[in-house]
Amino acid sequence: LMVALTARRSGCSRVVMTEVAPKRIATAESFGFETVRVDPAKGIEALQRALAGYEPQIVFECTGHPSVTSQMVELSAFTAQVVVVGAFKEPAPLDLFRFSRKELSLFGSFAYGADDFARALSILTTEHEEFERLVTDIVPFERAQEAIEMMIEGRCVKVLVQAPGAPQRS
Repeated sequence: LMVALTARRSGCSRVVMTEVAPKRIATAESFGFETVRVDPAKGIEALQRALAGYEPQIVFECTGHPSVTSQMVELSAFTAQVVVVGAFKEPAPLDLFRFSRKELSLFGSFAYGADDFARALSILTTEHEEFERLVTDIVPFERAQEAIEMMIEGRCVKVLVQAPGAPQRS
């Protein structure tokens, strides 16, 4: 959702999100994003139907799941830019034949520089209400393990763990 919000803020005219978790889908839709509930076992058919022939010029891969790499190549427009944001835990297959035939450009993003933090702070200070809506849950430090389970199970969008002695956030 952070990538989608930033893409829209940066001028992307159409942002389509794929997601499996109902809570994240509902939150994305509350922001006005087009969403497609995907079933990893069924491939990209639902997304292809939703796009109805539209081929994105920019594709952000945010899952870090190896099954998505073939989908990002398949769905991208000729000469599109593919940005890998997701943190892969293992090598992922990539059809370099198809990738080069479509003349795609691949960009990776793993760490942040000082300029990125400055830009993020600027956005957060001017549009904090929009980004605050991403925080769906706040748990005390003693329940940090529960926060991790909530994220793994898709029961939240963003969860904050309240440090002991920190001011209460409403």
